Amino acid sequence: MASKLNKYFFFSLLLLKFLSHSIYASGITGSENSDKYNIRYEISNGIIVRIDKRITDRLETGGRVLHFYNAGSDLYYIRSDDPVEMEGAEKKYIGFIRNIGEEFRFEEVLPRSLSKFVIKKFFASDGAAYIISDDNSLVRIGLNNMDVYVKKNVSDAVLIEKKLLILESSGSSLLLNYNGVLLPLSIAGKGRIERIIDNRIVFLKSENDTEVVD
Repeated sequence: MASKLNKYFFFSLLLLKFLSHSIYASGITGSENSDKYNIRYEISNGIIVRIDKRITDRLETGGRVLHFYNAGSDLYYIRSDDPVEMEGAEKKYIGFIRNIGEEFRFEEVLPRSLSKFVIKKFFASDGAAYIISDDNSLVRIGLNNMDVYVKKNVSDAVLIEKKLLILESSGSSLLLNYNGVLLPLSIAGKGRIERIIDNRIVFLKSENDTEVVD
């Protein structure tokens, strides 16, 4: 019990330290804070649909949208040219719409090596997109110059106030990685970040156990 409390206290100090400084660590198809604006987004027949109260708009991107992430007023997406085929598409694009509804848009072809990935989770922030693939790789794509960074052995990852929190594996053990600082966990095996409360209380779940880090 004492060791667990010490571990939680240690991680709390780390969070306080990181959140008190401006540290770069550039939240999953879905939306980051759509509810704040009473707007909801979803994919319908390969098209992103914006539902604002009783008004429904289609955001045309061409092709079929496979994944999207809404970060406030910005929207990121991955699409294919094929109007029918999904993850098997040979050619995929990654796109970005700034201030949804305005004209500025960006789109580039995904590197061929990434097009082969089966995407489990997609999220983005501040001009960087993240993919977690079915082989437990975390891929960061910098949209300014399309540079790609790949980190292996990643079970899950989320953004906390635009900073990256990673759940990674080392053998059968699991670790939390917050901006390069590692914290060993009690749970083991396949794990995921279940939820986060107040940007600091992290609920982690493995196949058989749950762990809370504050």
